[in-house]
Amino acid sequence: RALGEALPGAIALDPGVAAHQAMRLLAYGGVFFLAFVLCRDRQRARLAFIVLAAVGLAYAAYGLYAMFAGYKTILGIVPSAYSRSVTSTFINRNSYATYGGLCVIIAMGPLLSELRHMIRSGASPMAQLRTVSEEATPVFYLGALAIATGVMAVILTGSRGGVASLMLGLAVFAIGMLIVRD
Repeated sequence: RALGEALPGAIALDPGVAAHQAMRLLAYGGVFFLAFVLCRDRQRARLAFIVLAAVGLAYAAYGLYAMFAGYKTILGIVPSAYSRSVTSTFINRNSYATYGGLCVIIAMGPLLSELRHMIRSGASPMAQLRTVSEEATPVFYLGALAIATGVMAVILTGSRGGVASLMLGLAVFAIGMLIVRD
């Protein structure tokens, strides 16, 4: 009333930011909905896991390369605050550790699926190793490389929480695989 004009009421301190955050939440929901609809088919879901494992491998490989090459910037643009840690294309090492850990767990799916098709029960460990080395597919090697590179990158982030969450995630994944066995 003191200004002489009616002001619109708002709950948030900055209503523009609230609208931006709502739009962001809707975008996340849209990504979930698309993944849900498109990955109902088993082959599409498998392909999605393989693609996500390959992308995780690329991020981990870039992060390791950038750290060992001594780059002080991220993609040559943004100065990095963590020159002695793997951050890949992320600003914060903890954020990359979370992403890298998720990619490692994602890569476990196709790798274990390939192993399940190759290993026969009742065979000796040497026979199983021979079978794996003879019948391994590119998906198997991609998964193994993505896991090894991802674990190395997460450890070299120096993020204690990231490493702990990766270990917890792998433990939960292992328990889930023991329960479901498929």
